[in-house]
Amino acid sequence: MHERILSQHECRAVVVTCIDFRFAGARTSLAIEKAYGLHENEYDVIVLPGGAQNLTQFQLTAEYKGATRHALGIAIDLHNVRLVIVLSHQNCGALKAIGKAFSHEEADVEKEFHRILLLEAAGVVRGEWPRLAIEAGYLYVEESQQIVTIEKIS
Repeated sequence: MHERILSQHECRAVVVTCIDFRFAGARTSLAIEKAYGLHENEYDVIVLPGGAQNLTQFQLTAEYKGATRHALGIAIDLHNVRLVIVLSHQNCGALKAIGKAFSHEEADVEKEFHRILLLEAAGVVRGEWPRLAIEAGYLYVEESQQIVTIEKIS
């Protein structure tokens, strides 16, 4: 099985996400599989501070916006990607860095802010790569079970 995966030069999707350790690795891979039906060997991952935020007016800097778009273009061209998934997450430090902080009591306000941000990011991707399918999702910790969950945004 591994030889077949390693010899392939295509994948189904590319995921743009943030560097936050709470939303990385196996926890997020399981959430992506549950939300989008993708196994971890079926997608590339672009990980930068802010993730999808960098495709919006809320970018950390122009350099991050350029790096995110450049990395997306490489993944799309190199691996024949057909789906782009843009993700943002609860309690993001990159948003705090640009003055967008939310208290625990503002969870609904924070989620709505991320919804708007993700729709903008998806629109940027759609404008540049109109032939691709675009999905957006908000990562958060499901408090009662302490698992990472993705709420799909549309």
